[in-house]
Amino acid sequence: MEYTLLFMAAGIGSRLGAGRPKQFLPLGNETLLTHSLAIAASFPEVTEIVVVGHPDHLDETRAQAESVCLGKDLTVVAGGDPRQESVYLGLLACHREGILLHEAARPFVRREDFRRILDDPAPNATYASPVPFTILEGAENVEGILDRSRLWNVQLPQKFQREPLTEAHRIARGKGMLFTDDSSVLYTCAGLPVKILRGRAENIKITTAVDFRLAELLWPDWILEDGK
Repeated sequence: MEYTLLFMAAGIGSRLGAGRPKQFLPLGNETLLTHSLAIAASFPEVTEIVVVGHPDHLDETRAQAESVCLGKDLTVVAGGDPRQESVYLGLLACHREGILLHEAARPFVRREDFRRILDDPAPNATYASPVPFTILEGAENVEGILDRSRLWNVQLPQKFQREPLTEAHRIARGKGMLFTDDSSVLYTCAGLPVKILRGRAENIKITTAVDFRLAELLWPDWILEDGK
């Protein structure tokens, strides 16, 4: 099956407080955007790449994407707000049967992660890691405790069939339903199963300044182990 790599890089990074979108921040000798994009783009199954960028930063997004997507069919489109809208706008630009979804904010992804999810026979799959801490429900007071043995922290990459995911997004938009994860969109709005692949704890999403500082500390050892 051929895949479109749908690569999310449309955030503004307000929670990081770096003064510019986090996808353009350097980590080692690369940016958050170019590192994992280069890895994902290298797979032969990926024959089309759609990068969703922030509307105010499309030129820089395109320049960085072009530098690592040589020889691939590349499209850069403007995202929306919230993230769910950005994914939907990106899906409208995709043409392959399969979707491989990743984001610039997760640079600690390995080639083997992409290989494993592409090779898995399930048509829809997501990485996730077990939640290792206690989760409380409540507002000002404790109202319940969730069973963490059944809780997973969603990670990327993910893969989907394009048409069912696009239709699920249309349903969500029509009903005003908001999601922060596309496996949830597909499961809730299309009723389709999404396989969980056990992920790695170090595959963190960089959202805050603490996350980025942790990434800087992990990066030297990680890049030596990964070897790209």
